[in-house]
Amino acid sequence: MLAALGLAAAVGAGGTAYAATSTGSTPPAQPAAPAAHARAAHPKARRTLLGRADYATFEVKMRGRWVTLELDRGKVTAVSPSSITLLRPDGHSVTEAITAHTRFAGVSGESQVQLHKPAGVLSEDGSALWIRQKPASA
Repeated sequence: MLAALGLAAAVGAGGTAYAATSTGSTPPAQPAAPAAHARAAHPKARRTLLGRADYATFEVKMRGRWVTLELDRGKVTAVSPSSITLLRPDGHSVTEAITAHTRFAGVSGESQVQLHKPAGVLSEDGSALWIRQKPASA
């Protein structure tokens, strides 16, 4: 569970991977960037990419086994003590179970989650591991 929370922190900070497909043509050669420049730009590029993502899938090793985690972002359309439903910007509706192992950030529990407000859910096999929503304005 600690690893999942660490991943949640990484997700909040913006860690992700992506794949690109080739169109079959060879792109024009470009000069290589200095290694120091590439290292400095890389973390910002990851934050920007994940900051725009509505959905992401991560495969991570936890306690000696590989697990698939999913990140969904969208507006909360329903919430109860047992589940949360998000409507992602791409039009997909996602429902995840809330269990005793679900952790919250920004709000202390499902009773504080606001309907029609943005939220993020990190889940494994349909169960929310982590739910994040900005707290209501005072």
